[in-house]
Amino acid sequence: MMVDAYAAGVNAFLATHRVLPIEFWLTGDRPEPWTPADTIGWIKMLAWNLGGNWRRELLRLQLAASLLPLAAFALQVGGARVAGETLVPPGASPHTYEPTPAQLRRLSRARVLVLNGVGLEFWADKVIAAAANPRLIVVRTAAGLPVLAGDADEPGGNPHVWLSPRDAIHQVEAIRDALIRADPADAPAYRANAERYAGELRALDREIRAAVATFRSRKFIAFHPAWAYFARDYGLAEAAVKLGRVALHVHDRPA
Repeated sequence: MMVDAYAAGVNAFLATHRVLPIEFWLTGDRPEPWTPADTIGWIKMLAWNLGGNWRRELLRLQLAASLLPLAAFALQVGGARVAGETLVPPGASPHTYEPTPAQLRRLSRARVLVLNGVGLEFWADKVIAAAANPRLIVVRTAAGLPVLAGDADEPGGNPHVWLSPRDAIHQVEAIRDALIRADPADAPAYRANAERYAGELRALDREIRAAVATFRSRKFIAFHPAWAYFARDYGLAEAAVKLGRVALHVHDRPA
């Protein structure tokens, strides 16, 4: 993620200084023979980096988030002051996730680890211990929220609180507080960013309520039992949950 972000900013410089795109340095795919002009351009880019751009990238507050929605929340609050990654890749299941050695190395240097809680990251304690990072601030963003009952695979309750815009505001505020603990000097920026994003979530909440008010039916079918908090907030009802090829009515689901 850091390399991608770095590349996006660097390639504009490269385009005006006859230096090969940064993808070459990652893949070795040279589009044309190397020339003295390329050498000069490369020296210019090194000087540009030494001028502070790479140092600024390294000085950004390093964080990790268990899930993509939480990473998105953290980047909204942290803005350009943070650099982060998502531990569970998009499309993968947190129920089967195992950290890679590279992720453990990054966690050993990170300042903040953003978790959902409610038992979703059952592996978190082992991962935190393996990272052996005494400076790591761990925030379980669902702490303090009312938890709805989950299914048989969710003994701690339904963890999908981020799908409620109102609960997402609570999670954003928890992330704000963790970033302030890690980086008190930038507290005003984190507070301002969090309030701005919370305002966007409040506007989304109002928009959804206005739309739901026009529905003739408030029953819906989901392909994963994840929408309980959303349904609670907007007076909706899961008519059935489709698991694989079997559709289970809500009252037939295991408690």
